[in-house]
Amino acid sequence: MHNSAAISIPSHQLQATSSKMAFALNWVDESIAWTDECGRMQWCNSAFEQLVHQPAADMAERLLTELMPLTLEGEPLPLSLHPVYGALTTNQQQNGAYGFQAHDRSLMLAVTVVPLPGMEDNHTANGVMLVVRASTTQRLSPRSQQNVSLEEKVTVNDHTAAPSEPSQWTTAQFEQINQQLRNEIAEHKQTEAALRKSKERFCCIFDNAPIAISLADAHTYHIVETNYAHRALLGYSSDELAKMTHVDITHPDDVGNNLEQIKQLLDGAIPQFQIEKRFVKKNGDWIWATLTVSIIRDPDGRTYSLGMIEDITDRKQAEEALLENQQLLQLVIDSVPTAIFWKDRALRYLGCNHRFAIDAGLATPKDIIGKDDFELPWAIYAERSQVEDRQVITSKQPKLGREGLLLRARGEQCWIKTSKVPLYDNRGAVVGVLGTYEDITKRRQAEKSLRLTQFSIDRATDPMWWVKPDGSIYYVNDAACRDLGDNRESIIGKQVSDFSPDLTAAEWDAYWLRIKAEGSSTFETLLQAKDGSIFPIEVTANYIKLNDQEYQCSFVRNITDRKQTEDQLRSSLKEKEVLLKEVHHRVKNNLQMVYSLLNLQANAISDPNILAPFRDSQHRIKAMALLHEKLYQSESLAKIDFSDYVHNLVTDLLHSYSAKPAKISLKLEIAERELAVDVVIPCGFMINELVTNALKYAFPGDRTGEIQICFFSLANNQCLLVIADNGIGMPTSIAWSHTNSLPALNSLGLQLVHAFAHQLRGTLTLDRTHGSRFELLFPTQGRSNER
Repeated sequence: MHNSAAISIPSHQLQATSSKMAFALNWVDESIAWTDECGRMQWCNSAFEQLVHQPAADMAERLLTELMPLTLEGEPLPLSLHPVYGALTTNQQQNGAYGFQAHDRSLMLAVTVVPLPGMEDNHTANGVMLVVRASTTQRLSPRSQQNVSLEEKVTVNDHTAAPSEPSQWTTAQFEQINQQLRNEIAEHKQTEAALRKSKERFCCIFDNAPIAISLADAHTYHIVETNYAHRALLGYSSDELAKMTHVDITHPDDVGNNLEQIKQLLDGAIPQFQIEKRFVKKNGDWIWATLTVSIIRDPDGRTYSLGMIEDITDRKQAEEALLENQQLLQLVIDSVPTAIFWKDRALRYLGCNHRFAIDAGLATPKDIIGKDDFELPWAIYAERSQVEDRQVITSKQPKLGREGLLLRARGEQCWIKTSKVPLYDNRGAVVGVLGTYEDITKRRQAEKSLRLTQFSIDRATDPMWWVKPDGSIYYVNDAACRDLGDNRESIIGKQVSDFSPDLTAAEWDAYWLRIKAEGSSTFETLLQAKDGSIFPIEVTANYIKLNDQEYQCSFVRNITDRKQTEDQLRSSLKEKEVLLKEVHHRVKNNLQMVYSLLNLQANAISDPNILAPFRDSQHRIKAMALLHEKLYQSESLAKIDFSDYVHNLVTDLLHSYSAKPAKISLKLEIAERELAVDVVIPCGFMINELVTNALKYAFPGDRTGEIQICFFSLANNQCLLVIADNGIGMPTSIAWSHTNSLPALNSLGLQLVHAFAHQLRGTLTLDRTHGSRFELLFPTQGRSNER
């Protein structure tokens, strides 16, 4: 501890300085007192008088421990633990926080007790100085301005009336006067010594005060006096500070505000001020401090500013760190997609995150502070919410995962899942409620859709199986349970091979890989029910991957009835095929009989003109008989191999009409294919008539030539039939057009050709450039398709 008592100070300077210091200490807000070496009160400032509600005169020479009985955690503090007693006995500074019962209230005080060094020996306590600060800062009412005398006078009272004439004084009287003078001189010396000792002690107390104190000229700001704490705080010496002003040690950004406050003090606008400002230390660093300033005036009329400085750098740094942490915490909770909020015990909001503020229709989370649920868009649900909040606070038990409705600021209603927990302070007391909620509207909609889907699956007519990659059954619907004759719980977990005779456990892996590769497959197999019965099923298996899990979803249909129906239809169809073949066989035989009868009749006719129609009719009948023969021989009763049919038909005509078949060649360009009967019949008759006509008239005498028959399938479901020869051509007397009416054609054969073309809904054209070339273009759509 710094000690200024050992410094030699002239009496008159010490008297003036100590008077100023006493005057200054009377203006500080801290309660200050000091004692002698026995702990008896020697001096205190006005703040101490107000604290204990006693004047200084009544407290003189009383024990300070009796004047300030302290408590610790509500219990009276024993004398042995009193900080004044501790400082006197240990000669060490004592610090602590204690309770004190003032006149009308209980206070929490920050107490500092500093041992005062002796005047002769720095190691001997000559009393203590007590500095008290209230834990809750209170602004003291301004003290009335008063003039305090800076000097004390010692008056020697003359209690003896002097004789009117010295010549009348006796020796005894002179002795009495001399003794009185000696006594007064001794008393004066004692008073002067006591005053000097008191002033030296006062200077020691001022300089050793734990709080930084400065005295400056209020008008020029020049620093007049500082204590040791002030010099140690900023690093300047007394001589350096004596040449400086308060502006020199103030941060440039804070000078304006500081001077404005002093101006208001001098103008009388405010009695004192307290600000937080930055001081510049000697090494260039700056610190934060609380500056409390009052104006004082000495008896000579000089005005001073008395300043007390408390270093709050650590507090400011802690506040800045706390602010950064708060900002970081706010940033974190604002980044959380879940809404977060917290309330006090009165259920008024203390804060929230950005998500919650948006739902509440607020610009920033700060706007929620002080509001309750009745002031927010979801006021219709406020009572329900507050009932839950009170239950959480009173029971100290959380309420988690509560689902309900919320009305947002935009007017939309949504489903939320809310969790609330008690909010505790650092002493473990419940001070409110902390809550979060998340929007589960989409999840609720998905659950609703899932329930509908589940209902549809379970009530579906066809069985459904969900199977895992290892062949175990994951789920079956009600229809599957009915087919198997067992309940769902018994079926789930079993292997598919337990129910499928055709699919063993060893074959499952290959089956799974096939379905996975194909994506979907439909096939028929057998299924065995719980009672051992086996029935046919049609399976449509689909590979599905959901949430990184693989499944096979199979739709299974019991086809027992369908199989029975198919068997019946096949049996019936077989019977009909046999019957129809027999019909074709009999028709063919009957046509052959008619052909033979016509042949016998033709043998009896000698007139060529009469014989020709008989021969034509014979060949027409033979063409029909050939058709029925081919139908009888075909596996299908609805289609015929058109190429084979045309080859047999034309070959037979060539041998029947040509005396020398070798002189006429046939060129057939017909792909091997089967055509429907309703296409073959008209095409066959047209070929029969046109080829017969070519054999009879196109190659007279020994003329050679070629007959060409082509059949093509074109685009747009169109077919082209070409019947051509390179003979002499059709006479020009026959005016041919595909629009000709039947009466315009005088040939029965051409009339038949025209009629069959019309039956096929086709267009028949004739080209006479090189012989005769008939082209028939007709559609196949609407008829039996080619196979």
